[in-house]
Amino acid sequence: MAQRLAIWGGFFVLLRLTRDFFFIGFMTFLFSYLALTIIGRAMSRLSPDRDRPVVRKLMTVALFLLAPLGLLVVGSIVGPRLIAEVQHLAGWVTDVSPTTATAGVLEQWIGPMEFRRAYHGPEDPKYREDFAEFQKKGVGGVQAYNDFPSIEAWVEGQFRKKFQQAEVERLRLELQREGTSSQSFTNWFLSKKYPALQEQARRVKPAAEDALLVRAAAGEPAEVALKGVRQSPTQLAGLQAEWIQYAVDQALPGLWRSPEYHKQLHETYDTMRLRRPSAIPYTFEQYQTLQRARAQGPAAFSQAFDAIQPKASESIAGAIQGDFEAARKHELFQRWWTTNAFAGFLRDQLENRLSGPIGEWLRKALSAFVDVPIDIGTALLLSFFICIDFPNLRAGFRGLRETWLRSVFDEIVPALADLGRLVARALIAQGLIALCNATMVFVALTMLGVEHEVLLATMTFVLCLIPTLGACIALVVISLFALLQFGGGVSLALKAAGAVTVVLIIESFVLSPRILGKMMELHPVLIVALLPVAQYFFGIWGLILAAPVSVYVINVIIFNRGLPGEHAHAPPAAG
Repeated sequence: MAQRLAIWGGFFVLLRLTRDFFFIGFMTFLFSYLALTIIGRAMSRLSPDRDRPVVRKLMTVALFLLAPLGLLVVGSIVGPRLIAEVQHLAGWVTDVSPTTATAGVLEQWIGPMEFRRAYHGPEDPKYREDFAEFQKKGVGGVQAYNDFPSIEAWVEGQFRKKFQQAEVERLRLELQREGTSSQSFTNWFLSKKYPALQEQARRVKPAAEDALLVRAAAGEPAEVALKGVRQSPTQLAGLQAEWIQYAVDQALPGLWRSPEYHKQLHETYDTMRLRRPSAIPYTFEQYQTLQRARAQGPAAFSQAFDAIQPKASESIAGAIQGDFEAARKHELFQRWWTTNAFAGFLRDQLENRLSGPIGEWLRKALSAFVDVPIDIGTALLLSFFICIDFPNLRAGFRGLRETWLRSVFDEIVPALADLGRLVARALIAQGLIALCNATMVFVALTMLGVEHEVLLATMTFVLCLIPTLGACIALVVISLFALLQFGGGVSLALKAAGAVTVVLIIESFVLSPRILGKMMELHPVLIVALLPVAQYFFGIWGLILAAPVSVYVINVIIFNRGLPGEHAHAPPAAG
């Protein structure tokens, strides 16, 4: 018993030490298992009586040429759209805080409720009094005025960030090509940097790294100091970076007034309006007119709005009444949002728990997503070398039984082989189910008009790798997206939730029984109970591997019986 504990203890310590490479190692194992299974079955058909090493190697090369090509084709189709949607979402959440988004959703319910509480109907004397006072102001387009910031954030949030990044990079490259011998660098040094150095020399004791330059500024003419700087590569590199940053900061305010910004924004706006004309009702020229008018206040916006969308004489009275009710609902909600105890609690929770830079988090998530293809490429390369020489590697590995590691081999290898087969089969089956779910979700969201459908479908695929719980999380996230997106709301959220529920029913009663079969003989309640524990100790990998590992522990270790479905699945053939 002590020897077994020592062997398994050492194995888990080794696994812990190599945790940073677990993703690559796991994907290498998964690709190798899948490739060896395909090659083994193909060889059993082509040459059932004897092994053909040359044919096996040719088949391995062909398989590993086609697999990356297929991944590249899928990536070229999905990748650009996915990155664009993540960038759009990151830009949007930069301009719209969680508190603002939550208030916008609640206003759809609380505003009408507070309005009904304040007025008993158009015949209410208080209603007539407030309506008459509103008419005297002559302010129209109230709902459009309240909704306009949402249009701005949805259209320009992502575009402004993307345009700024492209222009900043272009300007940096242009300045780097000019170099420190350019006239613009000279002008910056003489007019900006050198006077600042002189002021620093007069006021404070310079730091060690700035001492030479500050001392030069205290007693030398600017031209002499500049000549000395150009003879010091270290100081010159630092000044060049400072000059480039200064030039970029000076150029940023003018970016939004440049003709190129206007041109590209026009193209982006027309594309978005073509996709959702009901959510974006204005032409680009009308949008800019209203944008300028809104900066001048509700009265100016009302005049511009009436000029853009003139009303027939018979509909003026109804429009004024609609504006009055929209204005009062908004005012009553704002009062509730600032004075109600529950609203205050909710606002504090949002500001304290979700006050971080969500856009920055999304950009980091995008960076991590970009790293995934590199890790998968490394795993594919390792899998290729394993599969191309698998018979020799297996023979060499089995030779460990003839060494002093015999006890370790006999203890660990059979258990890991059984567990590895179960994990690989389970994940491949769950991956097929997740792919079917993601495809159905993408089609449903596209038909319903939910934005970021590629991102949400990809998220569904990843989440559905976690049995039971992943699909429930996907349902909640997709419903929130439909609720909070521009032009969304309760109706769209309910439709999206209904569509995802249909997908879950198809998974539970059609896909899982046919694809997983009896491989995962665990009750869904037990799976849901195990997932939080697995996530606490092992993170995301605990969520993904909890079900197959639990099946192995229950069937093999506790009840001492074979793996479920083992008779229906042969291990990967090696020859």
